[in-house]
Amino acid sequence: MSVIDRDQKVIQMAADLGLDWRQAPTEAIIEFCKQRIAGWLSGAPNVRTLDDLEALVCKRLRLVIEEFSSDDELDAVIAKYVAMGEYVFASQRDELGPETFATLIRRENATPTCPDQFVAIVDCRGDKAVRRFFTRWHEIAHVLTLVRGQMTLPFHRSTVNRNPIEQLMDKIAAEVGFFDALFAPVVRSAIESAGGLTFAVVEHLRGTECRRASFHATLIAVATRAPIPAVTIEAGWGLKKGEQEMTRTPGLFPELKPQAMLRVLAAGGNELARNSGLRIHQNMRVPESSVIARLFTDPVAANAGLTLRSVESLQAWTTSGGGAIGDADVTVEARRHGDRAIALITPA
Repeated sequence: MSVIDRDQKVIQMAADLGLDWRQAPTEAIIEFCKQRIAGWLSGAPNVRTLDDLEALVCKRLRLVIEEFSSDDELDAVIAKYVAMGEYVFASQRDELGPETFATLIRRENATPTCPDQFVAIVDCRGDKAVRRFFTRWHEIAHVLTLVRGQMTLPFHRSTVNRNPIEQLMDKIAAEVGFFDALFAPVVRSAIESAGGLTFAVVEHLRGTECRRASFHATLIAVATRAPIPAVTIEAGWGLKKGEQEMTRTPGLFPELKPQAMLRVLAAGGNELARNSGLRIHQNMRVPESSVIARLFTDPVAANAGLTLRSVESLQAWTTSGGGAIGDADVTVEARRHGDRAIALITPA
């Protein structure tokens, strides 16, 4: 069992939802949410995109999502609901600080039939805007799984400090935000029409299916559902696990501090990639010959938004023992985002 599965609040939530909590409560809760949405979707033939799906789910949950990108917009949201006699909204300027992504409020003056029985206020200021898609679905997940005692209402804060319940909500958001019944078929169709999976395909799907999602989130969701082997990585300057420990306890020779190398900071991929042996591991060094490295060494290529693409051999990717992870040729497409690069790797 995972750490989340062993958490008492997660176990209690599964039990309160009438689910089997003894083996894998996290999986049971996620499946509960998926089945609940599938039931609503079966009676809504006009729902075709993920944005349509969000609107349907919010309507069924009687949830309204209010986004703001500036302090003035937040003040307008607060004034709107305070004027309706919902005085808990008056404190939201203080509640929505730097470490808070959203607050979820149950209106005290709303009847059970009001379309805005619940209100989620989503902070889209600055860097938080990148996460807006998942923040919206994170708050939806809270209402989807709402049971007695789950959260302290009239309001709940979603912050950067992810306790097991908050981690569970993120897992639910990742599953239902890119709902398979809607998203998987269009992913397959788009890749088949384009003759392969590229950043352009991801951008197309983002523009037509999930405009609120970030490019990175859409890339991961598309690669996971692709009908071809696909790996996504996030690269940047970093240390090996042992080197990270050395920086925390430098010992007698602090001047021997290890130097950060260009490494894989996060890696993911679909089952087809794993079955074919196409695996890139976290903390692996990025080969100097890769276009991913060029995004960090070439001043022109380092410009944000520039996409590089090349055919490379897996022989250049070596483990800590010096052995290559394979000898196949792969297509690597990469783009710089701030101090990191996002890359897509598929068979050439």
